[in-house]
Amino acid sequence: MKNQPALKRKTTSDQIFRTGIFTLLFVVILLISNLAACTTKPAVGTLIVGAPDAYQLYQDDVFVLDVRTAEEYQESHLPGATLIPLDQLGARYGELPQNETILVYCRSGNRSLEAVYLLENAGFNRVHSLDRGIKNWIQHGYEVE
Repeated sequence: MKNQPALKRKTTSDQIFRTGIFTLLFVVILLISNLAACTTKPAVGTLIVGAPDAYQLYQDDVFVLDVRTAEEYQESHLPGATLIPLDQLGARYGELPQNETILVYCRSGNRSLEAVYLLENAGFNRVHSLDRGIKNWIQHGYEVE
């Protein structure tokens, strides 16, 4: 009879150990899946992308479209960006690549999101808006001219 409590304690210790191992494996799997999500490109149809995803797109040599004013563009812009102010966009669709991914940005993300909707309605299907605009890009330390 005296052996039974020791066996019960060992069984409880084994259960705690197994639960701990299971929990640790679960956390590791979650971390790996989150890291994998950080290194993938945004899916087609993802309208708004954060600065890290936008930077990944930028590194992949996408077409970068600035929809701010000429004055804003002169202050700072992403290297290689093409300026087409939002109020001119509808008349200048022909200047944009129909079959390439387009990263659109503005100062804070509002105009670029409007531009993405306009572009999608005009038949462009791989367009993304930089969340919170060039301000967010700069906050992340990415290059501007």
